Amino acid sequence: MRRLTILCGLLACLAAGVQAEEMECTRWTVARGLDEANVGVFNSPICTHGDSVYVAFVRPGPTDGDGYQTVVAKGAGDEWQLSVVEPRSRKDQWHAQPSLCVDRDGYVHVTYNMHSSPWLYSVSKRPEDISEWEFRGQELRGPHDVVQSGYVSGPGTAAIPGNRITYQFMTTDRHAIPYVSYREALTTAPGTDYFRMEWSLGVAKYDPDTRQWRRVGPDGGVFPFATQPGFRGQGGSVFFDAANRMHLAWLFYAEYERDGSGHLKPNYPSYARSDDGGETFHRADGTPLALPVDLTHADVVLQPSWCEPNEKGYFSGYAHVGAMPDGTPWVEVMLKDPPPGKGPSLVPHAPGEGWGEPIRTPYAGRQFVIDDAGTITVISSGLRVHRSHDGGRTWQMWEIDTEDGPYTYWPDLVHSRQPGRLRLLAQPLASGELRVYTFAFRGPPG
Repeated sequence: MRRLTILCGLLACLAAGVQAEEMECTRWTVARGLDEANVGVFNSPICTHGDSVYVAFVRPGPTDGDGYQTVVAKGAGDEWQLSVVEPRSRKDQWHAQPSLCVDRDGYVHVTYNMHSSPWLYSVSKRPEDISEWEFRGQELRGPHDVVQSGYVSGPGTAAIPGNRITYQFMTTDRHAIPYVSYREALTTAPGTDYFRMEWSLGVAKYDPDTRQWRRVGPDGGVFPFATQPGFRGQGGSVFFDAANRMHLAWLFYAEYERDGSGHLKPNYPSYARSDDGGETFHRADGTPLALPVDLTHADVVLQPSWCEPNEKGYFSGYAHVGAMPDGTPWVEVMLKDPPPGKGPSLVPHAPGEGWGEPIRTPYAGRQFVIDDAGTITVISSGLRVHRSHDGGRTWQMWEIDTEDGPYTYWPDLVHSRQPGRLRLLAQPLASGELRVYTFAFRGPPG
């Protein structure tokens, strides 16, 4: 365990008269020897439940020739229990990384090892116990570390609805009810060409009483949640604000050409909100939103013209979402190979005015959270933490670990709801350690 206290964030914009917070950071090492197989942007691999932290990751097997494993860890401090969920995972950077959450009753849910595959999904057999798993996914045709094994047609038979799944993001609401967003195929009939599967956004909700998943939306759920011919609904993320309102952001990402040039076409970051646990949805301004969502009525956060001129592409295929305690949404957009002067940005919504001007994230940070006091925290590689108490006008920064970056990093959305608290999972690519960082902030502003 490593503990450090930084008193005033001297690298912050204190020249602007910002009063400094004090920060204490605790670092725990979960595992070592990880490589680029665990690198992803879409996933949510850390969740706090009670006094324990749960994380999921992909690591090389214990000996040469073993391939890769998907592992869940539970612990706090220097003691971590590790459990192998999938002993033969594929090495697939950006696609096959796991997401997890812990439900109201303490059962651990983990999804993993997918890239246009049937659901691979397991649940702990006992609450708060990761030693044994119940597989509730869909059996593949062959080995789990062979890409072709995932090519199973049909509507899907797993406990979570859908098939040909990628980019799954799991979280829980304020009552520890799990939700998951994901990319799925609208058309899964045998023989359908990969580029004709109409990749769409799915969103599902778990009922701890029945231990069943169903799609969100009225009348038992809507398939899919968002779809548009010529685009892929993907990169979804979900956030629950202080009043348990559900905020959802995703991309209508232009369908790839066979030469891989889809990123050169305009694409559209989009948003939806539900105030009733996923039964009905509306735009940020309160206008009802018909399901499934398409581009004729989507709440588009930022037009692709904002990216121009940029010969290398438009928005990347992920969108992160947060919200102020009063329900005002913020969406982070990222760019594919950003041109000079532009980069990852936060787009706030203003009541009566619409989506506002993008605010560049400090140090091109690509993850953010908003706590129940309305403080915005951005994490950037380095590893650095940036906090703003005034809606992104000024920032205070702490450099945490800078000796072995760059980093891949993911915030714990459950723990980080608390004012003055932040927890994240990070992997420095140079050392291959998997670390949990826990932060406590004290003092001004106030």
